[in-house]
Amino acid sequence: MNRTTRFSGPAAAARLRICAIVFPTVIFALAAHANKVTPNDLVPKKTVVTFDVPGAGTGPGTGTRPGNINTAGTVVGFYIDDDFVCHGFLRAKDGGFTEFDDDDAGTNNNQGTFGEGINDAGDVAGYYIDKDNIYHGLVYAADGTIIPFDAPDAGTAAGEGTFGIHINTKGSVVGGYTDGDKANHGLVLTAEGDLTEFDVSGAGTGAGQGTFPIGISAKGVISGYYVDPGNVAHGFVRKAKGAIKTFDVTGAGTGAGAGTVARDINKAGEIAGFYIDASLTHHGFVRAADGTITTFDVPGAASGAGLGTYAFGINSAGLVTGEWVDSNRAAHGYQRAATGKITKFDAADAGTGDDQGTHPLGSPNKSGAITGVVLDDNNVNHGFLFSK
Repeated sequence: MNRTTRFSGPAAAARLRICAIVFPTVIFALAAHANKVTPNDLVPKKTVVTFDVPGAGTGPGTGTRPGNINTAGTVVGFYIDDDFVCHGFLRAKDGGFTEFDDDDAGTNNNQGTFGEGINDAGDVAGYYIDKDNIYHGLVYAADGTIIPFDAPDAGTAAGEGTFGIHINTKGSVVGGYTDGDKANHGLVLTAEGDLTEFDVSGAGTGAGQGTFPIGISAKGVISGYYVDPGNVAHGFVRKAKGAIKTFDVTGAGTGAGAGTVARDINKAGEIAGFYIDASLTHHGFVRAADGTITTFDVPGAASGAGLGTYAFGINSAGLVTGEWVDSNRAAHGYQRAATGKITKFDAADAGTGDDQGTHPLGSPNKSGAITGVVLDDNNVNHGFLFSK
């Protein structure tokens, strides 16, 4: 089902008026869990640079949280200050920072402005949370202009609203909105101002269920997953003209909390993601444009609920990045070449406890550079950049 609304002219700025991508679901919160690994398994730590945005908090739950990186090496994300208010940022390749906040963003605990996706032109997709805890999507243009937007059918109560997740080279934003029942729906906003809402047939309509788009290719093809009425996840691909194809990875569980979670898509139509088996162990996969699916596990990844291998991003060369979780529930980074070769890495200050460690996020850029979050032993967030 597709519903399109046009935003144009002065009305666009008015109508187009989280501390993470806050999908309204609890069963597919993307875990970040690894222990110290054998040094011979790792890329030398000198290739992993950590950084903090000036103004980022220094206590547990605060700090710097990058989300994605573009071809120029510019990183987008947000930071959490000591008052637990969030602010968007860009980090240039030379290490310089630009901060941004929407004028209507709230200034209380867990409110603020969030940068999520970035394209090669430097345009950013994200959202802000206002003083009433309602979400609003935004585009932060390369010239510094902020263009907010709201899906017409988005809920207007606390915890509801609209969010942007990623933006492609043509300036089209993929994102979602939460309705008054706390169910999720997809959206795509073109650079011309056409906002289309969509749902995958079979998606549930209860709280935490629905359609969850994540990736968008240069051609406007969208990847993501939907959660059915039984709280099982299934992958989907939506073509630019709206046709949707669903898929499940062989081995994915069929009970609540299990299933197939499709994430990023590259220009060739390859999709990276993970599936959750009946034991709730996670496994990575790559789906080719013809529908062929290859599954993989990072050596050392543990088995059990929330453990295993997570694949989050894929670039034009088929390089996949993500994290693997050890038996201590700490996270380690990896990259997987199109040949299947896996390289592990950790940031020097990564913690080794539950949910601590090295958490790659988003897509690797064309040169294979990866960004993400390091959670240290004190549960403070730091940004990292992995490059060769």
